[in-house]
Amino acid sequence: MRGTIKLTSFGRFFVKVPTTALLVFEHLGTEATETIKRALSQALVLYYPFAGRIISSGANSDEEFSIRCTGEGVEFVAASVDYSLQEAKIFDESTEAKALLDDLAMVYPDDGSYGSSYFPILSVQVTKFSCGGLVFGLTCNHAIADGTGTGIARGSPSPSVVPPRLDEAVSNFPYPPTNPMRDAIVMYPDSKEMEFIVPLDVTIPSALINRIKAESHGCQPCTTFEVVLAVLWRMIKRGKDQLRDKDDKMGNGKGGGDGGGGGSGEEEVMVDFGSGAPARVMFHARRMPFLVPTCVMYPPCKGKDGVNLLSVAVKEEHADVFLGELAKLEDAMTL
Repeated sequence: MRGTIKLTSFGRFFVKVPTTALLVFEHLGTEATETIKRALSQALVLYYPFAGRIISSGANSDEEFSIRCTGEGVEFVAASVDYSLQEAKIFDESTEAKALLDDLAMVYPDDGSYGSSYFPILSVQVTKFSCGGLVFGLTCNHAIADGTGTGIARGSPSPSVVPPRLDEAVSNFPYPPTNPMRDAIVMYPDSKEMEFIVPLDVTIPSALINRIKAESHGCQPCTTFEVVLAVLWRMIKRGKDQLRDKDDKMGNGKGGGDGGGGGSGEEEVMVDFGSGAPARVMFHARRMPFLVPTCVMYPPCKGKDGVNLLSVAVKEEHADVFLGELAKLEDAMTL
């Protein structure tokens, strides 16, 4: 299908942002790569804009972006390695494991060139491990979509999400009067500090969450989200107090609370290619594409009982103190 689709005012805000999700499956059949490739081909018939390219017009703040439905296709890479998931320490937080992540998906440059007609809107890499495990690396332009749709890979007769109606009227909406991301950036003027922030995988244990809920007796019951947010805030605040770093502005009320990405990240990666949910899900980028401190919620991870999060909220030199505060909370549970 040919034509041009204008991005919405909200979508234009993210057009330069490639998002990569890595889904780790421990056991998939020998035909998994072909199954995924076939499902992708079927999905592109319905979601044909993904096979197009981003084009732009105007300049600077007046620049507008659209999808030109050229049918050029998406990028698909099949790879294999001669070691197992365990040998790759894919479930660890080690330096060796993190160094491997760049090789498990198509990771694009962060020099501002992404979001142009030179780059595909969607890229998929399937990496098979010697143990029968597989890592599914999905890189997508965040301005286009962040939802589900991989149900076709399980043989479903129709996608789990019906393709939306592409209405020109929606694309012409002005910037909404309230834009959470824009408001957060205005409230957090030190966005340049974000280049010093490091991504940390954090698990808030279920036992800790349940204990905090139980101790809220006599008050309004608190949700898991509220408990997790409170724990993150305490980790940042206590860590900041301990360091007495007057220049550290990460604890200004935005530390993890801007996790508006908290729910959206989980939906797009809760997929099943026929052998169950992934054993682990990770968000990956060479440089985190966040302008404010952020928290993204992951689906459950094998071997980790609790709520799994990607926290982008503290500088590298403060990471040990930040994680140490969580350890103190866990130790307090046993007293």
